Amino acid sequence: MRWFQIMYLSYLLIWLLNPWHLASEDFQGSTHLLPLGADGINYLELKASNPLARLQSGLDRGAIQLSYDKDKGGYLPALMQHLGIPASSQILVGSKTSLQRERISPNRPRAILFNDDIYLGYVPGSKVIELSVADPIMGGVFYTLEASESGEPIMKSPQQCLECHASSKTMGVPGHLVRSFRTDARGQLDLSSDGGLITHRTPFSQRWGGYFVTGMAGPPDHRGNQFGDSSNPHLMETLEPRISLADYPGERSDIVALMILDHQTHLHNFIARLHHEGRVAMQTYGHIRYLRHKVDSLVDALLFANEAPITRPIKGSSGFSQWFETQGVQDPQGRSLRQLDLHTRMMRYPCSYLIHSQAFKSLPDPVYDATLKALWEVLTGQTRRQKLNHLTLSLKREIHEILEATLHPKPEYW
Repeated sequence: MRWFQIMYLSYLLIWLLNPWHLASEDFQGSTHLLPLGADGINYLELKASNPLARLQSGLDRGAIQLSYDKDKGGYLPALMQHLGIPASSQILVGSKTSLQRERISPNRPRAILFNDDIYLGYVPGSKVIELSVADPIMGGVFYTLEASESGEPIMKSPQQCLECHASSKTMGVPGHLVRSFRTDARGQLDLSSDGGLITHRTPFSQRWGGYFVTGMAGPPDHRGNQFGDSSNPHLMETLEPRISLADYPGERSDIVALMILDHQTHLHNFIARLHHEGRVAMQTYGHIRYLRHKVDSLVDALLFANEAPITRPIKGSSGFSQWFETQGVQDPQGRSLRQLDLHTRMMRYPCSYLIHSQAFKSLPDPVYDATLKALWEVLTGQTRRQKLNHLTLSLKREIHEILEATLHPKPEYW
């Protein structure tokens, strides 16, 4: 038996013998780092299968050409168009984080732009564009793109990204993280103010330290727009003249995009965690019965259990909300899991749109089947948990009807 199998079995035995797991179903925060070289995971040996891997292959073969605009971010506009990333998703981060931390400041923040699977980081004046993706099999995979001396784009996958992006902060698997730090006027982090991993459950008062936040309405208290002793307003409709926006693809740092990012990054990590653990469990035991509490917790996350309540209406200002809602698959009544509420909760129908993602569909069959069964039992009233009391009978019925019409594949009992 190999050392990483022994490590996994030892961890499982400790978990089974400790009483705390019996009193807690919660598996939504930090956890131990899975051994990436273990049988059933073999992260570094897996072949990436995602839009960025296909882009890298196409660039290497000369089958894909990206135009370069020296006045508008280099390869950024062509890259966003090729990947289907809207400018309205732009989020601006003034804290000194990421591999380009020395270039970042509140006066020249890093832009994060994203869609359902891909995240892009851009700092004006830098030759490097950071890219990452939620790979259906691997979890988080990270890339950089920059211009070579000949002017052609070079795309790489630097492994040092895993130093930060494979830790307890990413649920112990290669993944993405959103954190909240207070900063000084230069964007340097106050490490004592770490808000921890930010998800849709995090109180708004702990979110977005180091970020700019724009919108026309929003929660009364958050950490955004504060750098040192600056007196930036709680919510800004525009970032000018605070920031020169000529070098950015968007004009806002949208509050709704931030909320979607908080939810989406964490759930991507959650799905990746269950993917890897499911493969290890099947290889080690031939079943996933030991993962039942984690499957239940994934269902809780999909259904926005313990979501931070919205106490006053939220409204973005970039057009991201409209773009986001139009991306969803609809049922015959025109309902979609991407319809926003933003008055008392984030989603009109509180079941994550990522249930339609390729990452979710690529879960190992036993995990996928167990998750859908547990979800079905909640929606049909066979399972009740206090943390799911926000789901009224009407909401359960509506979510069930939407999934029945839009989720593929699904078991016959649906």
